[in-house]
Amino acid sequence: MDPMTKMYMYNHWLEDINEQVELAKNHGYLIGSFMNPEAVKQLMDGPTYKSTDEDFELANQWVTETNKLAEQEAEVQVRRKRRRKIVNNSI
Repeated sequence: MDPMTKMYMYNHWLEDINEQVELAKNHGYLIGSFMNPEAVKQLMDGPTYKSTDEDFELANQWVTETNKLAEQEAEVQVRRKRRRKIVNNSI
């Protein structure tokens, strides 16, 4: 298959998936609006995230510590496997 055609098809497939996700989200909003219209209005306004430099540094430190712990655990778990000798005593 031609690489350009393949990329074209992939992009259209991805857009189809995004449309399905958007449809499901809007369907959820529609159903939820019958139960709690105020909550749906808050969701549709979009999330608001606030972060400071200290929060970012703290999160960065947590990620760094977690990566170090994962590397240490990986070093401990690495063990060489021994090969078993197969002995044929049927002779």
